[in-house]
Amino acid sequence: MPDAWTKRPRLILDAALAVFALYFFAGPGLQGPRERSNRPKSPFYGLYQVEAFRQNGKPLTQNDSNWRQVIFEQKGDMTVLAMDDSMHYYGADVDAAKNAVTISGEYAELPSRLQGDANSDNRQVPKSILTYWQADPDHLEFRGNLASQPVVIDMRRIDTSKFTLISRGFHWVENGGFYR
Repeated sequence: MPDAWTKRPRLILDAALAVFALYFFAGPGLQGPRERSNRPKSPFYGLYQVEAFRQNGKPLTQNDSNWRQVIFEQKGDMTVLAMDDSMHYYGADVDAAKNAVTISGEYAELPSRLQGDANSDNRQVPKSILTYWQADPDHLEFRGNLASQPVVIDMRRIDTSKFTLISRGFHWVENGGFYR
C-alpha cells in the first residue's frame, strides 16, 4: 500500500520536470525567431531569380558556383543560393540615396558553418560597391565590381504567394491526392 500514496506526487513531479525541461531547452531557441522577425526588412525584400550573370562583359557558363537565386530578408543581409543548392551569406548594405549596395563579408556554406569545419569552402568577398537599378518592383539589376571583377547581375522577383504551402496551406492529412 505505500506505493499507492506516492503515485500522485510522483506523477505531478514528473510532469513539472517535463515542463521545466521543455522551457529550459526550447525557451531560448524560440527567442531567436521572435528577435529576427522584429528586425527591419531589406528594401529589396523578397526572393529573386537570377536571369543573367555577366562577368567581364561575358555571360558565365552554367556551373555549380553560379548564383541561382538571391534572398533579401533582413536589412543588411543577403543570401545567395548557388546552382549546386549551397547557400552563401553576405552583408548587403543599401544606400538608396546613391542607388548603391555594399556587399561584403566572409561567410561559409551552411553545413560547414554549423560543423565548424576548418577546411570549409569560405568565400572571401572583399567589400564591393555595386549600383542598382529597378525598372519596376519585380526587376533588379546590380552593376559594378564584385570581388574585383566587373559584373552585371539581372534578377527577377519570384511571386512567393503562388508557392503551394502559402497558397494552399499546410495539411497533416491529405483527403485526396493533390499531385495527381
